Amino acid sequence: MYGYAPYWTDLRYIRYDLLTHIGIFDVTLNPDGSITNDFGFPGHWAGVIDRARRNGVKCELVVTCFGWYNIHHAIRSPASIPNIVTLAETTGMDGVNIDFEEIWHGDRDSLVLFMQALSRACRAAGLELTMATMPLDHENAYDFRALADTTDGLFIMAYNFHWQGGPEAGPVAPLTGWDYYGNVGMSISQYLAAVGDGRKLYLGLPWYGYQWPTHAETTRSRTRAVGEAITYNQYAGRARVHGRLWDAESQTPWYRFNDGGWHQGWCDDDTSLLLKFQEVHEHDFLGTGMWALGYEGARPELWAALREAYNPPLDAFTNGGFEEWRLDTLAVPSDTTPNPVGWYEGRRARYRRDDAVVRSGASAVRHQPDSLGFPWPAESRLFQDVRVEPGRLYEFSGWARKNDSLGNRLWLAVDWHDARHRVLGTDLSPILERDSAAWVPLTTGPVTAPSGAASARLSLRMTGYGGWCHWDDLAFDPGAVVEAPGHSPLPDRGPTIIRGSLNLPQDMTDWGHDRIVPNSDRVPHPVGHVARPALLDISGRKVMDLKPGPNDVSGLAPGVYFVRSRPAIHRVVVTR
Repeated sequence: MYGYAPYWTDLRYIRYDLLTHIGIFDVTLNPDGSITNDFGFPGHWAGVIDRARRNGVKCELVVTCFGWYNIHHAIRSPASIPNIVTLAETTGMDGVNIDFEEIWHGDRDSLVLFMQALSRACRAAGLELTMATMPLDHENAYDFRALADTTDGLFIMAYNFHWQGGPEAGPVAPLTGWDYYGNVGMSISQYLAAVGDGRKLYLGLPWYGYQWPTHAETTRSRTRAVGEAITYNQYAGRARVHGRLWDAESQTPWYRFNDGGWHQGWCDDDTSLLLKFQEVHEHDFLGTGMWALGYEGARPELWAALREAYNPPLDAFTNGGFEEWRLDTLAVPSDTTPNPVGWYEGRRARYRRDDAVVRSGASAVRHQPDSLGFPWPAESRLFQDVRVEPGRLYEFSGWARKNDSLGNRLWLAVDWHDARHRVLGTDLSPILERDSAAWVPLTTGPVTAPSGAASARLSLRMTGYGGWCHWDDLAFDPGAVVEAPGHSPLPDRGPTIIRGSLNLPQDMTDWGHDRIVPNSDRVPHPVGHVARPALLDISGRKVMDLKPGPNDVSGLAPGVYFVRSRPAIHRVVVTR
């Protein structure tokens, strides 16, 4: 994850735990090979560099050179490479990032030779080398394959497809459509065709946009004047006031308003960025990145989207009872509240520790949907990612307390992800809708990790209009591996042993049930729904209906089954 840190932005809100590299922007390379340092490098970034190092994030010195004349001479000057390497090395940088823009096509080969020589010098000094490159090469000025081969990565500046002084208002980074100006999908295709794969590519994405005065309210309207550059933080506030719209062609958001003339604002948000992050996963890119850090201000949603897209899974489920907490000291000075170990706020979510309302132990977690100024209702989630084994049975269960009087709805979810973070399927618990001071059990029931699953995202989901609800005593229990028909997997905990006949009591209390099973199509139904008693196989499918009293199971293959009743479950083992 590569983020550029310009000298002019407020960098207090960087989430260092979500970055691998920070580009310290910038110093200028002159045509004679000298370097101009007008912005106080490295002292201006001293706090950023210190926090980056304490969190294992590498810092690279960004060296800029804009304009074909300046680049043409700088890459030929014998002083350029020694000056770049010496400055980076003596200031303790981990690497160098080259940002040369407006390259003349006649310098295509000379640029490669320069970067190869710079790469050798960087390697000798123990420095990494990356390079920012244009989204599309209309002038044949870049040999992308040679540049990728000689660097540690290319940062594709996949933005500014519509620009501040352009003739038309539109998306800054359209994922699809708007082909006349190009789009992110076309950029990805061009680079993959040139380089061969994504292992040396960062997909750089914008945390900014533009607001233009336009002739009309419709998309593709001509502009009346030069647009205003806006940060994501500014965009979010304006979209809240004027109403967020969605352009299906580009898969990006925008807004419009009329104050005596039409205006349109276009900027990526967490929803559109998540669609682009999936392309990064799909094509196995080295990573993604942003221009620029600080443009988010104090708003959390872009960082939350990064977390949702790139959170590394844990080896095992942890802290289901919310007994372990830590202070967030990474860099967000306005948030010094405790955070539950292993759990993260997804988009539109807030959480807090609660030591007063608990089911067991010393603490529980309070969860609140947060619309962040956008229209209600908001769906929010707390989540944890855990590695799983395909074909193994799991059950996600826990306790919820809903007493908000605001119409919130709570449920559990398991999203199965493959190694490229694609969602293979989702299993859901029932929905808790009724207010009560009591703790209510929820569970997905026994569910099987599908073929190709590498991890499970375990989500505590809520949709509603604000107000705090509570979660406690969660568990993600692995069971037996689901084998071919006829296999008899061993039970993993406390089952009832059945031979020939299953005697279903009128009162299931003695069976110790404390979990609720969703309906068979995995769509959550309201808690309180009384499921008809049934026997389920290890995959969660119904084998037979049950009635109070004896039930003949002598014809069933031996193995683990589950009794569903009123609407609880209990594990049984049928033997011969």
